[in-house]
Parts: sequence; C-alpha cells; structure tokens
Amino acid sequence: MPYHPVVNEAGLIETRPIDPAEKFVNAEVSNVSESKVLDYWAWAFSDIVGNTERGHLAEYLVSMAVGAESPVRNGWAASDIDSPDGTKIEVKSSAYVQTWYQEKITTIKFGISKSLEWFPETNLYCECKRRHSDVYVFCVVTPKEKHLVNTLDLDQWEFYVIPTPVLDREFGDRKSIALNRVRKYSDKYHFRQLREEVSKASGKHIASGKQWNEQSFFEKLAQRPEGEVGVARRIIAWASDTDLRLRWGKGEKKASFYPMLDHAERVQYTVGVFASYKSAYVILNLPDMIKPFDEEQMREKLLTRLRDASGWEITHDQKYPSLYFSELLETSKLEGLLGVLDWVIVETRACS
Repeated sequence: MPYHPVVNEAGLIETRPIDPAEKFVNAEVSNVSESKVLDYWAWAFSDIVGNTERGHLAEYLVSMAVGAESPVRNGWAASDIDSPDGTKIEVKSSAYVQTWYQEKITTIKFGISKSLEWFPETNLYCECKRRHSDVYVFCVVTPKEKHLVNTLDLDQWEFYVIPTPVLDREFGDRKSIALNRVRKYSDKYHFRQLREEVSKASGKHIASGKQWNEQSFFEKLAQRPEGEVGVARRIIAWASDTDLRLRWGKGEKKASFYPMLDHAERVQYTVGVFASYKSAYVILNLPDMIKPFDEEQMREKLLTRLRDASGWEITHDQKYPSLYFSELLETSKLEGLLGVLDWVIVETRACS
C-alpha cells in the first residue's frame, strides 16, 4: 500500500513504520523511478559515526535493550524512550573520535540541561524547565583510533545508568556532565546488562513473562487464605478513590499490580502488590519516591507514621520493605496503612 500520513483525532500526524520497499510515486521517467525508501535511508543516514546519527543509533540500542514497544522514534517527545513499565529514559551519546579532523581525541561529556516540555496537541510549552525522564543512559563509543571504529559492534559501546533524581540532587541546573563524573555515580555496563540496570535505577521491575490483569491476579490470589482477597480488593478500591492508575505487572509466577501516580515530575508507584501461591504482600518503593519524600525529614516522618498506623517496622537499610497480607487482615491496620498512603499522595501532588 502506498505511503500516506495517518492523522489521529487530536489532529496530529502519527509516525508509523514505512515499508523499506516503498517506492516514490509519480516518478516515471526520472532517476528515482526505481528508488526505494531503503535507498533514501542509506543516502541520508549512513553516517553512524557522526554526532547526529550516532545519537539516534544509541537511542535505538537502548530501546532494543529495554524492550520498548514503540516501533518508531519520536523526535519531539520530552524523553527519548518509554520502557514497557512506563519508565522514561533519556539517552545521551558521545565518542572519542569524530568524522572530522582531530588533533586529539574528544573529551567525553554529555548534555543534561533542563528543558521545557512541548505538547504537540496544543503546540504549547509547559511553564517550568526540568529533566523529564526517570533515568539517564549515557552511551560511549570506546575506540580511540578512527580506523577501528564500528558503531555496529556492541562490544565497542559502554553504557552508564543514573537515576534522574540523582542528577537533580547532585548537579542542579548544570548543563553538562563529564564522563569522569558519570563514573562516580554508575558502573560501566554492556548492552546485555542494560535492561536490568535501567530497571534497578528506575526502582521499577522491567519484567518478562505472563502479562497479568485483574482476573488472572485474583485467580492466583484465590490460592491464598480467603481474607487476603479482601485486602487486595480494598487496595484496588483505594487506588480508584485516589485517582491512581493501575498498572498490571508481568512475571511467570508472581502476579502483581502497581497503583501509578501520574505526577508532573515523573510517573511513579509508591507501593506494589504481589501474590503467589506461597505469599501475598505489599512493597514500599522507597528509592523511587519523589518530592517531598526524597528529603530525609519527610522520609523519617513517613516511616514513623507507617509504624504508628499499621505496625509496619521499616529500617533505614531497607530499599523495598515488604508487609505480608496476613499482617493486614486486621481492618485497623489495613486502613491505617491506606491512610498514610493517602497522606503521601496528597503531599506528592502538592509538590507538582
């Protein structure tokens, strides 16, 4: 079928994958009559060493590594990649050698400027500059001699992963970061390690396996004591009452869901709910909490309130503390927990 633009209900032209064999039309008796889109791509995008296309290639590699579902790049999005669990990823790339003449190799640094988000639905920008992603992935092409460079060789790339809140806290309004500073906040990773490391940095689990939904979750939970079903249903009702969006998890054995807060700073979940035939429990996502709970004083207040309201004792060395459903069968403890989470959501939204 010949190429034609797809215009959605908002009046936006949606980018769709083009068949590489697509030909130019109305091109009879011309030197492009037999040319295909693939020929155009080869003509336009073969410089995969230069800054522009190397950057696009880095985005593609990270997208493939985390299993992103979008089939095409969106050059106008506030962040470069959305992973399957909603993690927003910003990708930056650099290299020691360039396509032009160099007297010495390039000193590696990356842009980390805050920016205004643009909304294509209205052609307007938001009013405040910020970093829009959850995670930054810094990509380096490592050869230091031009004749050795092959950006299609994954062994020539190294990757570094830093949560955006770390950049906000440590670098504030700085516009760039040198590679030696990046290395203070991240280990070096290979392409095959990126999926797991992005998951860790975001505080979210990029899982594979079965996609759970409400029906299959409760079928799994039915293997547990009857009262635990009521705990899960109460948490789902609380999420609905609090205007949180449920995201159903993936996994072979553990069913899960996450009440998601669509916050101006970034999408996050405060608690995750898991069920298997062995156990059912809630986890608290401490590493991913945003303002004001990224501050020590508010974090301390949260832990105190949880202990007083539900008996949940959390130590400072626990990143993802868990509380079993069996400890929430007493109504006062469950409602105490949800009351504290109400407070967390109100305080977080107030900082947007």
